[in-house]
Amino acid sequence: MNNDDNGDENDVKMKLADIPFPPPTDSEFRFHETSSGIRTCLPGVPAEYSDVLTAETVTGSSISPDECLWLNEVKGTGIAASKLPSDCVPDKTVYSSYANEYHWEMLIFNLQNIKDRECFMNRLMIECMDDKAMELCKGSGYIKHCVPYPKAMRASDYERPEGQTESKTDYNALTWIKEKVAFSLMHADISVFTFDSDVLLFDVPDLAEIQATKPDGIIFFQLASIEDEEVEKAGEFTKEYHSHQDFNAGQLFWKPSEDMKRVLLKAFRAGNKSGKIDVLDQFYFSGTLRDEDDGAVWQKAHHLSSKFDSGCFHHRPYDEEKKLKRTTFHACCHTTLSQKLHGLNEAQEYFLEHKREREQQL
Repeated sequence: MNNDDNGDENDVKMKLADIPFPPPTDSEFRFHETSSGIRTCLPGVPAEYSDVLTAETVTGSSISPDECLWLNEVKGTGIAASKLPSDCVPDKTVYSSYANEYHWEMLIFNLQNIKDRECFMNRLMIECMDDKAMELCKGSGYIKHCVPYPKAMRASDYERPEGQTESKTDYNALTWIKEKVAFSLMHADISVFTFDSDVLLFDVPDLAEIQATKPDGIIFFQLASIEDEEVEKAGEFTKEYHSHQDFNAGQLFWKPSEDMKRVLLKAFRAGNKSGKIDVLDQFYFSGTLRDEDDGAVWQKAHHLSSKFDSGCFHHRPYDEEKKLKRTTFHACCHTTLSQKLHGLNEAQEYFLEHKREREQQL
């Protein structure tokens, strides 16, 4: 940690003006703290967002000094992955997921249908949230990009705490990893599709097709639920139609933009200020996204199609044709690891049972 010993602690404005802001694509992330306590992680987190750089928060939304340096590892891995050949992933684009030892079995299960697709595996990076996950990642034989994390994340199921003020697991902190990965890769001008470890892939998502449907899009998000199927079919979702509960961050396609960098900084800040241990990253991120620039940024946010399936769709009759054509299945609305694995197994069994029929449909 560097200290600024030459400045006047009472003259914060002078200190802010003296802090350099390196270009976004050719500089490593560096943590710096002045003697007056102003923190930066340039080129990503400038002084006006010093409050984002706290050592730890109950929500996991802060960027610690160690994480600031870890962003370099993420960015370097992303750059290396993006340069490997692929005929199924667009240029300057990667995939990213994360897991600790507790979730590792689930992550590996969810890669089984595409682990032999070199064009996908060349571009997949896995953030390993403890030493055992790193060991398993390197020993997998097919995962090419394993990114170590600065500390071990505890075994984690989603908590519904009653009266708790301190989290007993690292579930919330884990959910913020995708935002931090996307934030890092944006500073290398790399697009990324992030997916949680409870997302089963049946095929490689067609990211070029997704982008082509909405060329202005800077983020494409999974719908948690679809209350009105006809609205979805007509493509008539509006800002008013969506609620925070409709936005799920388990599957996100991020495009680099200055707007999104700013939204993420504000989302990190919102999470830090909250202190609630039962509210996930997607609440703060989607809320910030909707409100930024009086809703102008939200106009560039679009939902993924129903090919990106949600475990929360169980409340309505399922369209069989959509079930056949789905690209992924996210076991959201399943809270424990055993529940998630049960839901994922059912989805995989359906996929295998109807594989020939699916191929005819596609």
